[in-house]
Amino acid sequence: MGRYIGFSSSIQEDPPSWLKISTQDVEENICKFAKKGLTPSQIGVKSVTGSKILRILKAHGLAPEIPEDLYHLIKKAVSIRKHLERNRKDKDSKFRLILVESRIHRLARYYKKTKKLPPVWKYESTTASTLWHRSDMIGTNSSRGAAAGPKGKKKGVTFTIDCGKPVEDKIMDIASLEKFLQERIKVGGKAGALGDAVSVTGRRARSLYLKYLTKKYLKKHNVRDWLRVIASNKDRNVYELRYFNIAENEGEEED
Repeated sequence: MGRYIGFSSSIQEDPPSWLKISTQDVEENICKFAKKGLTPSQIGVKSVTGSKILRILKAHGLAPEIPEDLYHLIKKAVSIRKHLERNRKDKDSKFRLILVESRIHRLARYYKKTKKLPPVWKYESTTASTLWHRSDMIGTNSSRGAAAGPKGKKKGVTFTIDCGKPVEDKIMDIASLEKFLQERIKVGGKAGALGDAVSVTGRRARSLYLKYLTKKYLKKHNVRDWLRVIASNKDRNVYELRYFNIAENEGEEED
């Protein structure tokens, strides 16, 4: 009896009468929103399609690598750790981090039992940020779903760093920078696994990762005081290595 009173009897399981589009159109919109980065809970149209969002995404090869609730817990743990790097004496945040990470471990054990995560999957605080960014990418599981068609093509993002001036002046070796990036860029969570062709798919400012690696290279080779990575065209992700404050120093010497 309790099943037919209160909230459980108030749920409308039939699609609304005003809906004028077909189930197929709704599924296409779901895939479009998923490619833009929306999570299943943000899309939610079970009453229209008669199927859960995650099942539709799995059928089209767009399901996230890890379940959404686990993803948000990892995201929260990463943000707390970043806060603790700036505020090491914040004991309350340390305690909150312990609670969040214990929930992550419990959820991970459950999802391994239900086979929603592979048995070898493991949460580690040192690689949590990488894991979060990988899950932030759309279409990482496309090979598991239906055969890839024209709609399943991934859009490439070109990231360019112009090293012309410092290379001409023999301040740095371009081959050395290329080798450094090939060794440091991570694909599938592993460095040095680029293969013959590299395809990077992401949203927001994920391309800034290569800018960050270039800065690390300059610092490693003690030329960070001379060179800076400057955005010459942010819309196209084009950056350039430029000399830093050299003109000012020359002017001071002439005076």
